[in-house]
Amino acid sequence: MKIEYKERKKRTFQTVIEPSKIAEMIPKYLVNREFYVKHTPEIHPVQVVTFDDPDIIFVKCEYEFGDAAVFYRMFNKYMEVSCIVEDRPDDLTYKLSVKSINIATDERKNVRKNGSGNDVIINNIRIAKNVINASLFNIPTSVKVHFGQNEQKLSHLADIVNVKVFDKTDDKLEIVRKTGKNLWIQNTSEVSSYFASDEKEFINYHNLVKTDIQRVIDQYQVEGIKSEVIVPILYVGHDGQTIPLGYIQLLSKTKEFEMDTILQLKIIGFEIVDTIRSSNTTLINIKQEVLNVGMGGLKIKVTDTDLKEYLPHQKGFGFDIIFKMQAPITVFCEIIYTHSDPSGNLIVGVEIGGYSSKRKFESKRLQELIDLT
Repeated sequence: MKIEYKERKKRTFQTVIEPSKIAEMIPKYLVNREFYVKHTPEIHPVQVVTFDDPDIIFVKCEYEFGDAAVFYRMFNKYMEVSCIVEDRPDDLTYKLSVKSINIATDERKNVRKNGSGNDVIINNIRIAKNVINASLFNIPTSVKVHFGQNEQKLSHLADIVNVKVFDKTDDKLEIVRKTGKNLWIQNTSEVSSYFASDEKEFINYHNLVKTDIQRVIDQYQVEGIKSEVIVPILYVGHDGQTIPLGYIQLLSKTKEFEMDTILQLKIIGFEIVDTIRSSNTTLINIKQEVLNVGMGGLKIKVTDTDLKEYLPHQKGFGFDIIFKMQAPITVFCEIIYTHSDPSGNLIVGVEIGGYSSKRKFESKRLQELIDLT
């Protein structure tokens, strides 16, 4: 079976192709080092035994190379060597001509540990039924219906209540969408209300309108609005990415909104997101083997027929990481690459984007379990 490799998140490389530089690097970084064949589901070591100037190396490897060979290893940074097969003196020895050496511009954040059998598996796999992305195009109808239902439920909170998907044509809403912060103007007739009490949580609207502040005040007066609050609805997908999906807006003609109103709306926003994610999730209770695991991500062998069909169309998915005899750790991950192996299994590389509960505690526990693997 032909292996089809799809890399979604490309590494950034410094590529060395000059023969003189390759000749300098071979004895320093390649000889007497163990590398691994790239784009294979199993681990195939490549031992660089010796070299012959300027770009010839001899390697020992049980893997059957074709006309070309690509292998890699981790130093402080990821290194990838691309070669042409010149000869095969015996079954385990290859004579290779090094054509390029790629060195990642960024260091890999965490070392991976290889799994063994069922020592590390994933289970309770969570996949989105409908893709929701930051472009806000093709928002599922169910999301809009859910927003409309909540708009009716909250109608008693203010004279005007909006629970909607973001409208990018509205400048004020666009600021909320881009920053992910709350807009709170307690008293529209007072200049002090346009400053943020905490700029980590709230938009400093005065700094945005500056000399136009009186025009903004006058416009609120014309509309008869005394107080306004806008709280973003931030959807966290199965890939761990936060998407500003919609907003809750309250406009009052008679009363001023206090801080407890913002806190109430934030809680309602969390509940809306939980409901949407739950209704948009397919749970697949099938164990799949983990080939390697690190704090940054995992390499997973997928054997289930349904998962092999679903996952290539997903940006990411959630699941429980289960180490033998240990409680699960639930994570959200982004898919970095996929490829099929000769047996028809799907190999999926993922990057951990977030945890389902207390991040510091779960992150620390994952590190401890990896260290014991």
